[in-house]
Amino acid sequence: MIPPFLLSLLINKYTIGAVIGIGLLVGAYAKGHHDAAMACHDAEKQAEIDSLKRDVEINAKSSKILGRLTQKLGQDNQDLQQKVTDYATELALHPELSHCKLDGADLKRLRNIGR
Repeated sequence: MIPPFLLSLLINKYTIGAVIGIGLLVGAYAKGHHDAAMACHDAEKQAEIDSLKRDVEINAKSSKILGRLTQKLGQDNQDLQQKVTDYATELALHPELSHCKLDGADLKRLRNIGR
């Protein structure tokens, strides 16, 4: 039970107004704090999304580069294989080289195939 002298203070229009004012101030502060925290959270998520978009773009570019390099390496491999096959065919056409008697020009040519 509320004592009668406090009851008159609680029912007073100034006390009620002060309680409502303080409640509004506390509510406005809490709402502002919540909105600021959500804005910070939103900015954090947007930064994460931007970072993931950059990662996807980098992955796409690196995949294109990898495809071109793989294609170039495959072509280089075919070219080298063709040079080796041509050289072996040329050696087979010369019976005097059948005993592995290669001269300096032959060795130089072999060394330059891969360059």
